[in-house]
Amino acid sequence: MAGQEGENPGAIPEGDPRVITYWTTERMENAIPADNVEDPQQEINNAVSQMETEEQNPKVVSQEETNESGEEYTPQTLTQEADEPETTAESVDPVLPEQKDARNGVQLQGASKVTNFSHTNGKIFYTDASDGKNYVCSGAAINTPTKRTVVTAGHCVHGGKNKTWHRNIVFVPGYNRGVRPHGTFSAQYLRVANDWVQYGQPTGGTGDSYKHDVAFIKTNTNEKGQLLVNMVGGHGLNVDRSPIFESTVFAYPGNKESGRVMHACWGNTHTIRITPYYFPTLSGCEFAGGSSGGPWLADYNNATGLGKVQSVTSFATNNNTSVSGAIFDRPVWDIYQKAAQD
Repeated sequence: MAGQEGENPGAIPEGDPRVITYWTTERMENAIPADNVEDPQQEINNAVSQMETEEQNPKVVSQEETNESGEEYTPQTLTQEADEPETTAESVDPVLPEQKDARNGVQLQGASKVTNFSHTNGKIFYTDASDGKNYVCSGAAINTPTKRTVVTAGHCVHGGKNKTWHRNIVFVPGYNRGVRPHGTFSAQYLRVANDWVQYGQPTGGTGDSYKHDVAFIKTNTNEKGQLLVNMVGGHGLNVDRSPIFESTVFAYPGNKESGRVMHACWGNTHTIRITPYYFPTLSGCEFAGGSSGGPWLADYNNATGLGKVQSVTSFATNNNTSVSGAIFDRPVWDIYQKAAQD
């Protein structure tokens, strides 16, 4: 696949069996956790807070998978807002899921405790075109009229500056220890910010390298011909909001249970500055490789397991003790609008 923001970079035949067949359970289990972008050129290595940050005492919650089935929801139709001035915040409502699940959590200060880990979140697998190796990121289904869209980090679909698109990209919602409860959804179209294609790099980048480290993927139906969001629901979207907010982050970090189960970290964000931008940051999560692309949710509703994506995990600092997210502003809204029409 090839392309940039605003283009349809290519297509795979609907439900291409070659891609689905490629991703055996063994390949998925052996995929390398994609590193978070590390140690960008910060003005100050430690977090620069725009607010007083309370002491954070992470609490690890042991896994206890549950299936509270029996209650079904009818997916809602997205109503897009009309274009408004660039300074106006935009928002899209989530679509309620049909299934609930619970896994692991790390509790920080601020946002509500997570006990409902919806299958709206999942793993993204891909083959890096540069080295031919298989990697894994995190991602989430997001509400669009097509019911096919996934949001993740830009570096999970494209190698960045002087590189190209990854191959064999699939999304597995609710992945758990090799089990694919809703099947596998291969990529049909990829959209990524031009900033990432032009400036993105894995280490030592500038603010422009990571500001828009975000991508949207239009998926094919799964092996049974089912649409992604109809099966697992979809988060909403927030753009042009403060980088300081109560955030709930979902991911599959490779340093926790080998990345085989979903984890969560929640609390009040602060910021770090990479000139000239302020990036939302959570300290204490200790999410290493594999967590890239995981959604940062505002307005998280533990009853439904849904929220509004306000960032995705982009880079880590201080030996992965802190993670930072991409900046969701008007350009991200514009990419989303295009992806919603794919």
